[in-house]
Amino acid sequence: QASIRRASSLGHMLTVPRISDLQRHSRPTQLSPRDAPSLPPYVRRRPDGSVALCCAFDSSDISLRALESAQLFSRREDRVYALHCEPPGDETTGKCAILAEVLAMQKQLPRFEFCTADTESADAGAVAGAVVDFCNQKCIGILCTGTRYTGTGNQRAVGRHTDALVRQSRIPICVIRPGPWSPGRLQYMIAIDGSELALSSIQFVLTFARRTDEVLIATMDADSHRAQQDIAMAQALVSSMSTSAGQVQFKRFPRDRMVSLAEDICRTVKAQAADFLVLSTGWKRVDELGSTCTYCVYHASCNVLVYKNPTFKVNANVDNRSVSPSPRLY
Repeated sequence: QASIRRASSLGHMLTVPRISDLQRHSRPTQLSPRDAPSLPPYVRRRPDGSVALCCAFDSSDISLRALESAQLFSRREDRVYALHCEPPGDETTGKCAILAEVLAMQKQLPRFEFCTADTESADAGAVAGAVVDFCNQKCIGILCTGTRYTGTGNQRAVGRHTDALVRQSRIPICVIRPGPWSPGRLQYMIAIDGSELALSSIQFVLTFARRTDEVLIATMDADSHRAQQDIAMAQALVSSMSTSAGQVQFKRFPRDRMVSLAEDICRTVKAQAADFLVLSTGWKRVDELGSTCTYCVYHASCNVLVYKNPTFKVNANVDNRSVSPSPRLY
């Protein structure tokens, strides 16, 4: 807390707008669509209005499954890049190119392109940096990757490359895990906390959700009044936008104070049998996530979508390593 106060006094803070506690408690629990907040763009778009997706993958089966998931967030006018992230000259490059092309034809991805990452090192940080650079050059809006870890146990349940990529990415990133799930009918669980970044994650999911998909917007705030405000704001936002999602539900789950918030979220998403857990996150440093988001990425039993919004920027005049996030961001 002392460091946050010190950083704030120096102007070292995120320009992430959030609904202050005063505003939240002064609002009624029933809101209309006109009360929905005006939010920045929720996904990076190209000049023609399309969204570019990138799947960072290697020769593993789970990486190809991550590439398959790109169809969940793409439309016919969107471009999908398959970015091969193994060192140049690797004998698997040709094999991956063929498999990616075949998968793109099977999934009917008309605007598809196979690329290789500009890196000569297999180091996780170097590979992640090359992927981030590629995303900036191509104006990528969504990033997908895979991990062979299932999220069970106490180990850091993602690989080194996936861990580095999740931390360094500044756009929404989807981490695909092994396990049974049907792309034809998906259930998303969005954990919200009342911040505008969390509300933008709702916009993001509802834009790409299909008629067969179910979306559960959940809060676990121990303060019942604050939880009602979170739900009311989310309901107003959903009412103000059009979505193809088959079903959108809102629910407050009781908070188990015997465990951490992150562990409580992982237990809840497992009990709900969701296919995707959606979290929004700020960051303290360029390569750091919040503790709750980090735990969920490591231990969630399902696929995890970490929502980051490139329009919520860090003050360019300060050292990013000194930035403190909004305390309520997941």
